[in-house]
Amino acid sequence: PSSLGVSSPGSDIEIISRKPIQNIEGEISQTFSNNDSLSTLSLGGKNGKAYYKTALSYYDRDSYKLSDDFATTSIQPTKDRVNSDKQYKSAMAKVGYQISDNDEIAFKISTSEANYGVPPSEIDSTSNRYKRIKDQEINNFYVYYDKKLDKSELNLRAYHDTYKDTLLE
Repeated sequence: PSSLGVSSPGSDIEIISRKPIQNIEGEISQTFSNNDSLSTLSLGGKNGKAYYKTALSYYDRDSYKLSDDFATTSIQPTKDRVNSDKQYKSAMAKVGYQISDNDEIAFKISTSEANYGVPPSEIDSTSNRYKRIKDQEINNFYVYYDKKLDKSELNLRAYHDTYKDTLLE
């Protein structure tokens, strides 16, 4: 439903883009690996020319194992990557309406929050480096308009993003 961060044009990456085709449909998924887990829940439906989609996701990584040939250092004394923990939560809701056979309009709102530890860089006056405290938030509001032409399609997108990254002053 949403990305793990911002993409190059400044918006989030929508992973699930399929429109619902039944009155009500949903999916629950759980993925585990040796370092992390991802849980997702999506629900959608279609009623005549109108449809809706919602999605929730939660990602959790307690640690990240380094390769066996990694040589430890004073700041990385074990094979578990220092400050590699991460928690990511996102929610999305979208509604759309097929105006005619050739025209459709839709609205989507999404929000995400990530809390994680990364190798810190302290702010100092000589290097201007920063340290991320904890959270990163991305909020989006989109308006879609799609028009099918004879052999092509016109897609117009308008969106507003807010991005908050809490930094140490």
